[in-house]
Order: sequence, then structure tokens, then C-alpha cells
Amino acid sequence: MRVGLCLFYLWDGLFLYSTDVKGDNATHTEFDLHKRLFQQYISNIMPRNVKSSEPFQVGIELYLMSIDDMNELRQTI
Repeated sequence: MRVGLCLFYLWDGLFLYSTDVKGDNATHTEFDLHKRLFQQYISNIMPRNVKSSEPFQVGIELYLMSIDDMNELRQTI
């Protein structure tokens, strides 16, 4: 059982390392986020039905995964 669990964590760690994806506990900087978002970005592709002179809307969704620390007196997370 322990050997299987160790092999799973080893495989998972190698997979995440090879795909350049960090775990939930890793700290991501703004630079890392920008790098991951625009890694496969192609600037020559435009959305359909949009002329180059017209603005278009872009949406983004963010989800809170965990709260590591909370200070109720200062009302900070």
C-alpha cells in the first residue's frame, strides 16, 4: 500500500514538473500567471464576427480555492 502511494506521488510530481504546472501549495507570482495565460496565445487570431476597429468583451472567472489565514480583528484574509 505504501509503495503504491509513494509511486503515485512520484508519478504525479514528475507529471506536474514536466507540464510546468505547480501544485496548490506553490506560490504563483503575477509573472507566472501571465506566462501561463499567454504561453499558447496567438495574436493573429481574432474572434468571429468582430471587426478590428470594434471593441469586444472578454470575460474571466476566478474561484477562491482555500483560505490559509484570516485575521478577524484587522478584517484581512
